[in-house]
Amino acid sequence: MQKDPPKTMAATILRRSDHYVFQIGAVLVDPQGRCVSWGWNTYNQGTGWLSGHAEVQAVRRANRKRLRGSSVYVAGMSRKSGQPVLAKPCKACAKLLAHFGIRMAYFTTKKGWESVVWG
Repeated sequence: MQKDPPKTMAATILRRSDHYVFQIGAVLVDPQGRCVSWGWNTYNQGTGWLSGHAEVQAVRRANRKRLRGSSVYVAGMSRKSGQPVLAKPCKACAKLLAHFGIRMAYFTTKKGWESVVWG
C-alpha cells in the first residue's frame, strides 16, 4: 500500500470543510514523514474566532508530544471555483504552531506550493 504525500493528503482533507467560501485542510507530519494529525476549517466549531481554523483543528487532534519538529501542510481551495487559494497560516495560527514546535509550513498559493520557516 502506497502512502499519499502530505500535500495530497491536505488537498484531500479540505473537501471535508463545510465553510461556504474557502475550504482549507491541514496535515501535521513528524520529522520522519509520518502523519501526526489533520484538520479542516469550519465556520461553526467551538468558541473564539480561531477555533474554526484547520491548523487549530489539527493541533487539537494531535498527540502534542509528537509535534516538536513537525511540519504542517495547508491546502486551500475556493468552494465556488474549485481553484487553489492562498492558505498561508495567519499570524495567530503561526504563533500557535511555533508554540508547539512546528517550525515549517508548506501552503498553497494560486500558483502552487510555497513554504515558510518560523523561529
